[in-house]
Amino acid sequence: MIARLDPAPADVPADPDERQHLLDTSLASETVGWWHEHDGRWQIRVEEFEAWEYFVDPGVRAAAATLDTNLTAATLRHWRRRIGRCHLSMNDAWTLPAWCESLAGLQDDRPIVILHADDHDDLMPPRLRPANEGWLDLFTNQPVALDVESTTAAIRSSAIGMGSFLVPLLHDQRVVELRHLRARPHRYPDAGWLARTTTPEPLVSSSWRIAVEPSDRPTDLRFRRLVDPAEWVADLQGAIVLVHIDLDYLANRYDADSNWAEREDLFDPTDDEVTHLLDDLWSALDQIEDQVIGTAIGISPGFFPADHWPTALTSIEHRFRLHEVPDD
Repeated sequence: MIARLDPAPADVPADPDERQHLLDTSLASETVGWWHEHDGRWQIRVEEFEAWEYFVDPGVRAAAATLDTNLTAATLRHWRRRIGRCHLSMNDAWTLPAWCESLAGLQDDRPIVILHADDHDDLMPPRLRPANEGWLDLFTNQPVALDVESTTAAIRSSAIGMGSFLVPLLHDQRVVELRHLRARPHRYPDAGWLARTTTPEPLVSSSWRIAVEPSDRPTDLRFRRLVDPAEWVADLQGAIVLVHIDLDYLANRYDADSNWAEREDLFDPTDDEVTHLLDDLWSALDQIEDQVIGTAIGISPGFFPADHWPTALTSIEHRFRLHEVPDD
């Protein structure tokens, strides 16, 4: 068990199917939850998936073994390493502590722009509730702030997941813009603006989670959806930049969907097309290299096909080894 949540009795559906449906639709997608009755009341236990089949992609297990032979289905989401100035992780929730490290002690009052290349928005609300000057992890009740230690703990508890890691940093007033790059047309139009807000927590009575939502009115947080890498990096003078790349930006054959083979909207480029997309990204980022203070890349098993991992990881290794800053 990695975490536990104690809902109020009034929040627990009596019907077992409704109860499990509530849980399945509420928890981070990389974990599984179970209802457990203890001392006459319900608790929710959150656990890691322990079966490779969870990732849908039949190539994940063999591809993971080329990176670390000790990896299991349950530990895969915690794998990460550093390549030069790039933080590479299996699960892109680890982008948040990587950025916290980049921002720690930063003496720079320029506004921050986040560049997000991903086949998904990743704007789901994390399971963090406002408290005093910061937040509390709803699973552990421990304080969470924009620092490496507490965001790492919140990822391990699953309070912050791969679909919600952007939201805590977007609540930082220094961040003035989020630019979401997608290699295929966006599902939704450019929202224009985001509002920092809260949303009800479905599993705990009278509790709230931090969130962001599209706004029709101007706010201090601009939001743009783009498909051209050149536009993604354009007009950034006067800003410092944090970069996130989810490799499912390059290809998203599986989309964590066990029925993927029956879908008609598969985003499934060839290996050569993946290479071209990466080259275009690197060329775009070259234009703003002196403004980028942190880059994080998520592999996203079960989304980005394992048969493309060698091509993508070789390109990443080459780029960030070339750009590595020597030790003083």
